[in-house]
Amino acid sequence: MKQNGFFENIIGDSGMMKQLKACIRKIARFPWTVLITGESGVGKELAARAVHDLSPRREKPFVPVNCAGLPDTLLESEFFGYEKGAFTGAEICKNGKFREADSGTLFLDEIGEASVKFQLTLLRVLENRVITKIGGLKEESLNVRVLCATNKPIEKLAADMRTDLFHRISTFPLYIQPLRERKEDIPKLAAYFIRQFRKEYNEQSAGTEALNISEITADALSFLSGLYFYGNVRELKNILQRAVMLAEAHETCIREKHVREAVYLIPQPGTDQGTAALRWLYEWALSNQNRFRNRHRQVNESPPEGWAGRWDIKRMRMPAVMPGSFASEEDLWEEICFTVKATNELLTTGGFETKSVIRDWTARGWLSSGSRRSTRTGRMGSKTVPMYCFSRKVIEKIII
Repeated sequence: MKQNGFFENIIGDSGMMKQLKACIRKIARFPWTVLITGESGVGKELAARAVHDLSPRREKPFVPVNCAGLPDTLLESEFFGYEKGAFTGAEICKNGKFREADSGTLFLDEIGEASVKFQLTLLRVLENRVITKIGGLKEESLNVRVLCATNKPIEKLAADMRTDLFHRISTFPLYIQPLRERKEDIPKLAAYFIRQFRKEYNEQSAGTEALNISEITADALSFLSGLYFYGNVRELKNILQRAVMLAEAHETCIREKHVREAVYLIPQPGTDQGTAALRWLYEWALSNQNRFRNRHRQVNESPPEGWAGRWDIKRMRMPAVMPGSFASEEDLWEEICFTVKATNELLTTGGFETKSVIRDWTARGWLSSGSRRSTRTGRMGSKTVPMYCFSRKVIEKIII
């Protein structure tokens, strides 16, 4: 971690990451508590280690503890330690986490999941800076810097946690942005992970064929940039790891096809850009049905905005329907079609990268236009226009 200003493992040169690193440099020398917030997988522990490594405590222990996995029955023994014979099974004297981190840093991960009992225990230690081992007779003073992390938004943490403890641990809040807000960091992160994978594989596979993958293509990076990354940097690393495993032994590059296959091995409906874009179109369609033309029933023949799309229905019965009304309960819609022009406008309005989304839809086979083609033609009044069409089956599987 001490290479390049202690940020060897915090990868990225985006404006957000530069601000984060500058902030860490400023606060590291102080002994006070820092609360690191951000979604799961953004690298909160890496930030905590950077704070520790830049501080005067860098030569002392850094002790991480996962608060979410600690039962109340083990709180005192884990954090305070115990004397030999303090209880059945205590055959030796043991130092707790606070004593292990003395003169160093104690990192409390997922502090938002801490039980009420743990919160009271931590509050008492932070206030008094002393502990007593189980079975011990004297108090021991502490010199520990406490860093905390949570994936909860800070306002939710404040509402869920004891107010007095929240203000004790949030002396300085440090927020790490999700990867989707700093996608310009993806190329450097990808290069870093590929080097890491190659080194790890070649070190652990002595005597076998070496791993040849050393780079990633521009198309693959473009595809990655179109993803939502709900799991942030951790998800990016996993995708790239799967892509390396899917590549042929002789290949030296991770290609777009490898990344696509890697992503689809673990689909995450609602989190990637392709799914989010389809949901956006579908919800828009539901609230703008009067802008659609039906194959079997012409609706709103000449809207002033022009045709946005076609909502195809299958007539199950022939009910008496007034001209201009939308599909009745007896109708079953088969697919939703959008003109290319309307699709581009809607995706732009929704903040999506159009080309990346269309590639994604085509690769997944969501567009009912045959094999690898993105569009098909359809009649809109007297005109034949290119359309993107989604079948009912796709909509129901992905969204409904």
